[in-house]
Amino acid sequence: MNLLISSITISLLAAGSAAADVIRLRDSVRRATVDQPVLLRDIAILEGAVAEGFGGLVVRNEARDDVIRIRVDEIRDLLGDAGAYWGELSLEGGTTRVRPPAVRIDAGAARGADLDIDSNPRSVAKTAGSVEDSIDLRSPFELLDRGGLVEEIAGRVIEAWGPDSESIRIGFDPARLANAVAGLATAEISVQGDLRGDRFQVRIGGRRSDGRVSRARLLPVRVRLIELVPVAARELRPGRRLDASDFTLEPRPVRPSSVVLDLDSIEDRQLQTALAGGHALEVVHLRPEIVVDRRDDVLVIADDGHVSIHVRGIAIEKGRVGDTIQCRLRTSDPRDRTAWFDAEVVGPGRVRLPRN
Repeated sequence: MNLLISSITISLLAAGSAAADVIRLRDSVRRATVDQPVLLRDIAILEGAVAEGFGGLVVRNEARDDVIRIRVDEIRDLLGDAGAYWGELSLEGGTTRVRPPAVRIDAGAARGADLDIDSNPRSVAKTAGSVEDSIDLRSPFELLDRGGLVEEIAGRVIEAWGPDSESIRIGFDPARLANAVAGLATAEISVQGDLRGDRFQVRIGGRRSDGRVSRARLLPVRVRLIELVPVAARELRPGRRLDASDFTLEPRPVRPSSVVLDLDSIEDRQLQTALAGGHALEVVHLRPEIVVDRRDDVLVIADDGHVSIHVRGIAIEKGRVGDTIQCRLRTSDPRDRTAWFDAEVVGPGRVRLPRN
């Protein structure tokens, strides 16, 4: 998707001048060792020769075993002192969290820190429904300083999602985590599955106090993305023709793989199942119907969480809401199959590029 957004942006801004080199701070990084200084290249993505020339700039010298927070204004001052010329260099980012090197975790000490995640119920996001949905969802940034396994899991999620991490919520069963580390003196983890998917598993192993290797256990972790979604203002019955006035837009945790509906896309659609007041509308609630036909003009929506671009395109296939179909830009050659791309149908005449 990022490549396609870049292509769309270039086609819209072709007359622009060459961009400056970019230093883009990462959200979270892990130190390789505590006995070496933190360099700019360790905490930032350097794009261009000028930016790379500052890669050896020492950001921090001190050796610390806890999380270091480095703000963008600190980096700006260091670059200014090093002679950076802002006419040819751009600095982006907010705060970088530099975590200590990966080590075996003291499971005994981790248990208390890991499981004390319910002390502030106001910050907990919940969804209604199944037992799984009753598990608390937390921002990974809330869990970064908890220590032990929880901090390790949160850090890996932040690294995987990058700039989108602020909108991410994760949830797991604390009792299952307690059972996984029970009896362990030290613990080691590995991740199974896609950290940017709806769900992944953490494999937890380690050694007991007598030195024996413990049998590994799996901890399922749910991933949700906070999005503005239509929420029923009142109870809606099956067969109802929908109107924008039936809904309000509210931030709710949704699966990263979900098609997020907007008010324009549901206008005059029919409900397939009843929808209780206060519940979010999903594709499964709508009666399936073809909303995009082959060769239809479509509005292509590209959104990476920071930049939103709308351009005109043409559908190569027909589809219903939630389907993935092939499309092309109106400016591309109809015979050029390499210019086709996949997009999710989100409403009549509207498609969205998948974030992943």
